Amino acid sequence: MDGSPVTDADDIRSLIQRAPLARLGAIISEKNSRFNIGNIRRTFNEPTIALLVVNPVNQKRFKFDRVSVSSSSTSPVVTLKFTEHDRPTLVSGIHGEPVYTHGELDIDAVTGCIERSRIELSVGTVRASLTTAYAPDGKLNLWVPAAMSERYENIDNIFRQIITVETEYSNYRRFDTSVIIK
Repeated sequence: MDGSPVTDADDIRSLIQRAPLARLGAIISEKNSRFNIGNIRRTFNEPTIALLVVNPVNQKRFKFDRVSVSSSSTSPVVTLKFTEHDRPTLVSGIHGEPVYTHGELDIDAVTGCIERSRIELSVGTVRASLTTAYAPDGKLNLWVPAAMSERYENIDNIFRQIITVETEYSNYRRFDTSVIIK
């Protein structure tokens, strides 16, 4: 952290062996979130979270509306607005309560590639917005997150805090494995 090794980091292998499997993802997410800046608690800041709305398993919990169709240098881009309206929600509050999201997706009308996603949510006095730009990666031959902008704002009457984070992603690599069964 801040250029220094994290001394109390858990060994993932040890954690997998001792933690309940059903809670493992939440435990790892909580441990990673302790390094977030500010006092706004969050564990959902993942660049591809908005892509979950187009997963067939989740689609029925969202309402979609076409906002616009614009021209780009290569093909038309359709902007779809989405609003979450049913449980289970993509994001849960601290005590497991549902947190309904909304946002937009910019989709290349010819290829179906999502070029940009924005997801927004509110929990009490906290407002959050995550915008991710996607771009093709030549080495992987995939569209991947290229940049993410995060904004968190606590707007209670006593204490106002705004946290903004700009992240750029690069140097994607493919990890391959091979197995020989004897």
